[in-house]
Amino acid sequence: MTTSHGVEFLGPVELGRTIPVFRETLAVAETRSKTVLLSADSCLVSLWVGSITSGSITVTVTTITEVGKEFEVISFPPVTGPTANLLLKKASLAMSRVRINVAATGPCAFEVDLKGISAGEASTKQVGSANATAVKYTATGTPSILIPSSLVDRTAVQIQNNGPTGILYLGFSLAEATLANGFPVPVGGQWVGDLASGQVIYSVTSGPSIDVRTVQAYG
Repeated sequence: MTTSHGVEFLGPVELGRTIPVFRETLAVAETRSKTVLLSADSCLVSLWVGSITSGSITVTVTTITEVGKEFEVISFPPVTGPTANLLLKKASLAMSRVRINVAATGPCAFEVDLKGISAGEASTKQVGSANATAVKYTATGTPSILIPSSLVDRTAVQIQNNGPTGILYLGFSLAEATLANGFPVPVGGQWVGDLASGQVIYSVTSGPSIDVRTVQAYG
């Protein structure tokens, strides 16, 4: 912990060093904000959501200039409940100070770490994914979660209606997972999308339960 002009800062964080920024268990909706001194020229921020029963968690990172102006450099997708054991990571170039802001709208447990990295590490983009997993799910006539958000470092999802009859309707909230609003996937049809780890996919069927086959790319 460093104090400057009466204000407390975490750090400084050198190249290769990782520090814990938040270790929080919240019972109600709250916001948190901490400022970190950074001696590296970039940072890697890791968000670990241990649990969230309802509501959502939103995390943003701003960098602060020498004259006090703030610019957002990292924004995680909102993580909605129910979710558990979800890890998200993002990197960015940053100045000598960064502020990490967390807004939770319901009970949750989360951790945030910050690591000092080089500009080269922050600008590197991986093409494709290192791993994939195939899972069978069953969609029913009641709107519900089809694929949870907890696969770490997910990059893409493919969903196929493998049932003999019936239409599968997909949505990204319970309100969207309806026959009126959902995205229809007919028998033998597929939906493919680039989808990060923080997004839950919901479903409902037009009739009886449907056998759904999925492939998720990650890493």
